[in-house]
Amino acid sequence: MTVAVIRSTTAGAPNYTATAGSLIAILDFVLLNLAVPWTKTVLGSNQAAYTQPTGTNGFTIQVDDSSSTQARVTAWETLSAFNTGFNQFPSSNQQISVLGAPSDGLGAYVMKPSGLSNPTWRVITNGKLLYFYTPYNTTPDYYTGFVFGDIVSYKAGDAYGTIFGGQSAANQPYKIFATVNTTTTSAAYLAGGNFLAIARRYLQVGGSVIAGAITDYSRGNNTVSGQSASASQPFPSLIDGSLNIAPIWIIESFAGGSNGVRGLLPGLWFILHPPVFSDGFTFTASSGNLAGRSFEVIGAQGSGYGMLMIETSDTWGGF
Repeated sequence: MTVAVIRSTTAGAPNYTATAGSLIAILDFVLLNLAVPWTKTVLGSNQAAYTQPTGTNGFTIQVDDSSSTQARVTAWETLSAFNTGFNQFPSSNQQISVLGAPSDGLGAYVMKPSGLSNPTWRVITNGKLLYFYTPYNTTPDYYTGFVFGDIVSYKAGDAYGTIFGGQSAANQPYKIFATVNTTTTSAAYLAGGNFLAIARRYLQVGGSVIAGAITDYSRGNNTVSGQSASASQPFPSLIDGSLNIAPIWIIESFAGGSNGVRGLLPGLWFILHPPVFSDGFTFTASSGNLAGRSFEVIGAQGSGYGMLMIETSDTWGGF
C-alpha cells in the first residue's frame, strides 16, 4: 500500500463545513477512492463506518456526524450496528473512567470549523493507518483530528496492533501526538485532552488497552513537538546545522507498572526545535539518515500547542 496525502485543495475534494455529514463526505472522498479502498457501511442518517481493506487487521471506525459543531469517532474490531459491536477501543468504560470522556461512549471529538469558510484539512494515509488534521477556528494553532489504523508492530504476527486516538473533550486545541510522554507510562499521555488505545494487548487476548506515545525528546528537552516554551535545541542544530526530528513510538503498560514499546507510529515525526516553520511548509531531506524523504509541517509558527512533521513521501517505516 502506498502513502497518499489528500487535502482540501485536492481536485474534487469537499469542503469541511459546520454542517452534519461534512466529515463523512471527506472520508468518502478519501477512503473509497484509495488504490485499495476501504469498505463503507451506512449506519443511519449522517452515521457511517469504514473498515480497513485486505492486507490490514481489518478493523472499523464508526463516525457519528449528525452534529453541526462536532463529529464523534470511535473504533471497533467488528461493528454490527451503530455503537454496537465487538471490542470497542477505547472501550466505553475506559472512555468514562480513565479518559474522563462523556458516558455516551461515542469516542473522540472532531470539531467542525467555527469562523472558517474552508479550513485546510489533510488526510495522510498508507492504506492501513490514517491521520486527519484540520484547524477548526480562527486561532491558527487550534487543530482537531484523529488517528486510526495499524502501526509497525514489534510483536511478530500482531493481529491487534491497531490504534485509535483523538480528543476526549470538545473545543480542545491539542493536536493528537503533538505532546508525548515524559516517561514510559501510558497514563501520562492522557494529559491535555488526548487519548489513545490499542485494540488488544501484545498477548493478543482481552480487550482494549490504553496506550501512550514516546519519542527521543531528551535531544531537545521538549515534550511538545516544535514548542518554544520547552525546546532547548536551537534551529539549525549547533552540531551539524541540520533539522532534528525523531520518530514516535507507541507504548503499553504491563502488570506491575512496567511498560514496553509496542511498535513504531509511521509517517509522523516529532520536531526537536522551537517553532521555526509555518503551517504547510514542505521540504525534501537532501542528506542524512532521511535523505530523499519528503515532509510537511502541521501547525502554526509561534505554536502554543506544538507543530508536527508529516512524512508525505512513500517511505513510511524502517525505524
